[in-house]
Amino acid sequence: MGLPGLSFAQNALLQVGASHQQDTTSTFSGIEGLEVKRLETKLNMPVLVLATYAGDWFAAGQFSENRWVLSGTTSATRRFYRFSLPIEYEASSSGRWQHFWRFAPSYYSDESLIDQNRYVNEYAWQVKYQANRKLNWVVGLRQDTLFGSTQMYPVFGLEARPNRKIFHHWVFPNIYSEINLKKDNSLRLFMTPDGGNWRYREEDGSIASFGMTRWKVGAALLKPLKTPLQLKLEFGLTMMGEGSIAGVDGDLSDGYFFLVGIESRLPE
Repeated sequence: MGLPGLSFAQNALLQVGASHQQDTTSTFSGIEGLEVKRLETKLNMPVLVLATYAGDWFAAGQFSENRWVLSGTTSATRRFYRFSLPIEYEASSSGRWQHFWRFAPSYYSDESLIDQNRYVNEYAWQVKYQANRKLNWVVGLRQDTLFGSTQMYPVFGLEARPNRKIFHHWVFPNIYSEINLKKDNSLRLFMTPDGGNWRYREEDGSIASFGMTRWKVGAALLKPLKTPLQLKLEFGLTMMGEGSIAGVDGDLSDGYFFLVGIESRLPE
């Protein structure tokens, strides 16, 4: 993977992984007195790795549960689920250029798992240009629900490895810098959007939707275990949040989050 002389990006679909994220309670300005708290569990399981002369294919099964605890003016717990089978293709480099495609058919549902559902075809295209042995320019397009609704947005930025210990992935919207520490530990500083859009069935049988987007700013520690796995610990701020609950728009107050996960280590 990657261009000659560069081994920057490592495909996350190769990782067997599980994580759980918990946020502090936020107030929602759209409904006076309403507070929300989010808990998210994610699973990733590789199902295909195929290397060909023209490029490499990857696929994985992904599952996530978003649990929203509502309090204040009402007391309820909503559970939303996403099942997806992302398929990615990284074409072999052509000179200084390398193309990447992603197609991810996704199934969204509420607690019913069947009664209320929505299919979304998420996809992305991206191209890298090797400026030199230490720098890639990146540009592309992506469509998913990361910004609170199904929409297309640009991907752009750069990847750089100034030395063996530091790697920068400054590509909007997923921005981070990773530093290799002693004993194979790694520290990652990041800023990334964190959102989604789900439909659910109200008690009266009507259909409503819940959408949100905000930014996570924090740090992650990756610590190898004595197995082919590594421990992942994240903490930081959730900020600049916007939400929509049953057609009512509003802002989410800033807060904090903590994530713990375990995942297989990717080869260098």
